Amino acid sequence: MPKQLAEQCNFLEVCYLLIYGELPNAAQLENFRSSLRRHTMLHEDMRLFYNGFPRKAHPMAILSSMVSSLSAYHPDTPEEVENNIVRLMAKLPTICAFSYKQSVGQPHIYPRSDLTFAGNFLH
Repeated sequence: MPKQLAEQCNFLEVCYLLIYGELPNAAQLENFRSSLRRHTMLHEDMRLFYNGFPRKAHPMAILSSMVSSLSAYHPDTPEEVENNIVRLMAKLPTICAFSYKQSVGQPHIYPRSDLTFAGNFLH
């Protein structure tokens, strides 16, 4: 089965499978993709956290701190579990990119809604 997934499914289809236990149909995949695009931005106050890290801080240390700080902005309740999974998936490429940019002293680049999930990470 892993070989079939690698050959026949894309990253988001496998993510959907891991979350919901089944591969998505076309409408479900588009809805999932749309949800991810809607949640890529970080709360602007989170930029203040980035400014608190030293320039030479390791990007992984920054990343783990920023992921932990998401719970301050999005409540961790049983009703919000599914939404928080999507939010975390959507925000993680932005957090990764901001963390790297912070560690090398470059300005943060916001995600673009016209790019794919992987495309935004590379952007």
